[in-house]
Amino acid sequence: MANCPECDAQVEDNGYELGELIICEDCGSELEVIGTNPLEVDLAPMEDEDWGE
Repeated sequence: MANCPECDAQVEDNGYELGELIICEDCGSELEVIGTNPLEVDLAPMEDEDWGE
């Protein structure tokens, strides 16, 4: 189990894979799995808008 870096809610280990993007059920933040044994998550990097370029 890990904690959301945004709201500190517990994130259960549901067999996620390294690099998988998940959503925190409490605050809705997008999280990236950065470790699997034990589960570690961090805020997912924001994608830049290209504004049609």
